[in-house]
Amino acid sequence: MKDAVRYTIDVPGGQYSAGVEHAVQELQHQGYQAVKWKPSWTNAPGDYKGINSFWKDPSTGQVFEVQFHTPQSFDAKMVTHELYEAQRLPGVSAEEIARLQAEQGQIFSHVPIPPGAGEIPPPTIVK
Repeated sequence: MKDAVRYTIDVPGGQYSAGVEHAVQELQHQGYQAVKWKPSWTNAPGDYKGINSFWKDPSTGQVFEVQFHTPQSFDAKMVTHELYEAQRLPGVSAEEIARLQAEQGQIFSHVPIPPGAGEIPPPTIVK
């Protein structure tokens, strides 16, 4: 289970890029290893916004998720979570999935993209 342990770092939009870069440096300084980096700020306007990353504690092998959000992107994520889960249920029709995705997209389309969010350098990924 890749997200059995999940943390969220909420950074104000005007400080987002610097805050994410600082948090990444701290994670690496503490010895954690980045195993996946999934930024989504520059995806289509109605898509999920934020950065999802996965890190490994080399002393235990435990992989954990760290999500980087602004207050607005975190609120949108929380509001759309039930919609996201509903479309993953067995037997959901293609039409219903499209409707749920459209509803999510409407919510995420109002999330402002913080300055520089698309240029945050990814950490070195460990295989």
